[in-house]
Amino acid sequence: MDNVVTAYRWLMANRSRAFPKGCDAVIMYQLEKSRCLPPGLYVYRTCPSHFGCTAERPLMVLDQFNFVCQPEQVRSWEGLPRAITIGMFPGREHFSALYVISRKLAIPVLEYGNRIYGEARALEIIESYSTMNAIPCEHHEVAMRTERECVIDLRWKGFETKTACLKAIPKVRGLQAVVWSNHSGDFQDIECKVLAWLFGVSNTLPKEVQLMDFKREALGVRYILMDMKLFPGVLPMPPIRDVSFFVHTYFTGDFNLATTAIGEVPGTRSRIGSPCPNASAFSVWYSLPAMGYCQPTPFSCGVRHGHTSTISEAFKRSLLEWTLGKDGTSCLAVAVQHTLCYHGGERKYKMVLSHTVMDHDTTLNMFKL
Repeated sequence: MDNVVTAYRWLMANRSRAFPKGCDAVIMYQLEKSRCLPPGLYVYRTCPSHFGCTAERPLMVLDQFNFVCQPEQVRSWEGLPRAITIGMFPGREHFSALYVISRKLAIPVLEYGNRIYGEARALEIIESYSTMNAIPCEHHEVAMRTERECVIDLRWKGFETKTACLKAIPKVRGLQAVVWSNHSGDFQDIECKVLAWLFGVSNTLPKEVQLMDFKREALGVRYILMDMKLFPGVLPMPPIRDVSFFVHTYFTGDFNLATTAIGEVPGTRSRIGSPCPNASAFSVWYSLPAMGYCQPTPFSCGVRHGHTSTISEAFKRSLLEWTLGKDGTSCLAVAVQHTLCYHGGERKYKMVLSHTVMDHDTTLNMFKL
């Protein structure tokens, strides 16, 4: 991971001077030799369409590694991608957000996403010896998981307006969120100070950053992922086989409380756990961003797809009856949302059951965000 840290050091020193905000430039950390380039760190104007692509030549060579891999080294790399892509500005929205969810998590080792690990090491906020046993975090949009908290990274993905960003923040117990504009002041300095606050190095935030603190909220969201392999019926075909989608299939309970707990996203977007206001919402497919090996959560956000679902009322009834016959699906929550999810990478369906519960409810044996 030292080379990822090197890439972030270069990125943090040069991106605001050499590249405009919102550009498509990326750093690629290539672990293997391509057709024309040795392993190394390269800057591309846009992300190559596939590994080894020569149509878009690198703008800059940061470093090249002239080494020969031993067989045991190659075996230790199993499961790693052939190249790690680091977006300079991942997203095009005007605002950024970070969600910090304080929860006691039973995880054996610390998990870090590429971006927050590289930045924190480059800023010397964390030391290499303290993360020697850390592993890459593969959860969707999760930047870091420790035994005390989970951090969701929505930088450059925080919607077009500040109002939309604040509405989208779920009001769940233990959550703090910070929101700031990417087009006012020195956004790079703002991000560095936010990271220092996140890791406890600083107790203050820049004046451009708005903090929302829901630590004392009484609402929470719990969910389970149900495998659909044993479902006796025929599951619907997704609009595109290689893309992840979800479609809402059932909702019951207090609509206002569920909306408050899951947050509101504007426009044609929806979260997996968002309550459905009317029957027409149950016929809409929402496409999810590339998930890799990650699994969906109630807060995974999708965009309305043009394809209308052909799910019939009879199918929804059979799906509901089958779902309610499984352990852990019936409860006394204030609201329950059933969402059928298709994982494009695995080409498998799963049912996400999102439960809006009061904080004192300890009767459910499910994961809690």
